[in-house]
Amino acid sequence: MPEQYLNCKKKISRNKIDLYLFYSYYSKYICSSKFIYSLENGKELEIVFESDNFPHLLGLHKFNKISSIGKAEDIVNEIICKNISMKELKRIDRSIFNEPTMLDRLTFFPTLRTILDSSQFLIEFDGTKCIPTKISANYFLYSDEINVTIFLAIREIDKLSNRIICCPVSFLVDRFNKFQKNKQTHISIKKINTE
Repeated sequence: MPEQYLNCKKKISRNKIDLYLFYSYYSKYICSSKFIYSLENGKELEIVFESDNFPHLLGLHKFNKISSIGKAEDIVNEIICKNISMKELKRIDRSIFNEPTMLDRLTFFPTLRTILDSSQFLIEFDGTKCIPTKISANYFLYSDEINVTIFLAIREIDKLSNRIICCPVSFLVDRFNKFQKNKQTHISIKKINTE
């Protein structure tokens, strides 16, 4: 029942991580919509999610079994067919599963829709203002409704006259202010629409 993750504002137990259920939630409640943010500067930002974004948002590429599969489309198919499970990944790559950043990513993933629906600010991300990072993103979204700072990192892929089209690139839990949220430029979100 993927709807159990709607309005989720806290992490789930590590024992409840279910890749098939996560993908069902992602495809039904995230990929099925375009998220459009009207910004205080008069522009609109649109985030388009594809099924192929799913493995990377969860950080699945860090698991050895997943990295050997290759294309995101193939990884998603393996999850849908239940050929890959979190239980199996945990057994094979326990050290990767137990990394705090990986566990955070997996246990907070159900908050994604809450972040998309309740963000009040868009961060114009400047990697020079934070601890060195490999994140290649133009913007971060976050929600104050969640007790931990979680960023959806997004990258601009197209710019129309007044609308910026973006895709997701990462889902990050920032417990130690690595990305220096307060030093980044914040743009107020006036309205959120889904199409």
